[in-house]
Amino acid sequence: MKFYKGDRFLRRQIFDSGLKIDSAGVPGYFVAVLMSDYRPEAQGVFGMLIEEESLIEYMYIMLFLGVGFAVAFAPFVAAWMLAPRRKNTGSHESNYECGIEPYGKAWDFRYGVAYYLYALIFLAFDVDILFLFPVATAFHEAEPLRAIVEFVIFVGILSLAIVYAWVKGVFNWQRKNNS
Repeated sequence: MKFYKGDRFLRRQIFDSGLKIDSAGVPGYFVAVLMSDYRPEAQGVFGMLIEEESLIEYMYIMLFLGVGFAVAFAPFVAAWMLAPRRKNTGSHESNYECGIEPYGKAWDFRYGVAYYLYALIFLAFDVDILFLFPVATAFHEAEPLRAIVEFVIFVGILSLAIVYAWVKGVFNWQRKNNS
């Protein structure tokens, strides 16, 4: 990142404050910009001029994404670090059934397709309902009648999907007779 003519004052402030600057001037530069009210323009990716304030807003977005990825991958890293490093023997692979001699394998049990269908329908509607949050936040900005009509159309399309699943018999749960 290059310093511009107006940055000499900022460089002097950084130097006087004792902040360390590397050859590119990046760490001290961002610290000084965050600490001061000074907002110079910076060169963008395609040569556009971008204000530092918008760069700081992007920094918040990148921080949010970084924390999100860290939270998502932390359980995997913790499981890898805490997992035992020894090989399992035959007795470790058997399932525990309250003192009764185990039969079969522990992973032979399979869920019926009906569970998956309910899960998929739930996920589809859960994601669709998430799209209602922007509607709720922007409802006061739009014309009330138009917003209500758009909301009813959206919920109507979702309702058509439920009716379609109902007609296809997705919600009919048929039990197997084990006799």
